[in-house]
Amino acid sequence: PVLQLSKLPEMDIIYLEYRGPYHKMSKQLEFFRDTIRKASLSSDHPEISITYDNPQTTQESECRAIVGQRITKNEKYEKFVRENPAFKLTKLLESKSLESKFPFRGRLSYIAADLKVSVVFSQGFEQDFREYKDPENRYPITRIYEANTITFACPVSSGRDSFFLME
Repeated sequence: PVLQLSKLPEMDIIYLEYRGPYHKMSKQLEFFRDTIRKASLSSDHPEISITYDNPQTTQESECRAIVGQRITKNEKYEKFVRENPAFKLTKLLESKSLESKFPFRGRLSYIAADLKVSVVFSQGFEQDFREYKDPENRYPITRIYEANTITFACPVSSGRDSFFLME
């Protein structure tokens, strides 16, 4: 994987909050998928997750994240959120970001991608993108899961504040 400066586009998402060990976040994602499918809201839009805390400096039980999906916002989603208050809608603003892509070939890709891309990000912050070296720029980490690719992005511009959806 290669790290490059890019732009995350503005996007509407529907999401659920998660707090706990990141390696157990997949259960929340499965719950999200099942609930959205049962409500007939499934779409071809990519899924998304955003992790907020460094698990090496934050207690596992306190690590925060969201799981969700990019959407084309409409009345069906707004009605669903009114009836299911654990789900939320928001707009993520366009943001300059450091980005790396990893091929998606199945469940093991999630683990391999996290390991390989974290090294790429660390090296990038130390070498090519020193102006973003501040540890605060390393989070949130946004993952966008498309059919054949996982895109990892760290927003680094003014739009990055819209990515902080949890306190």
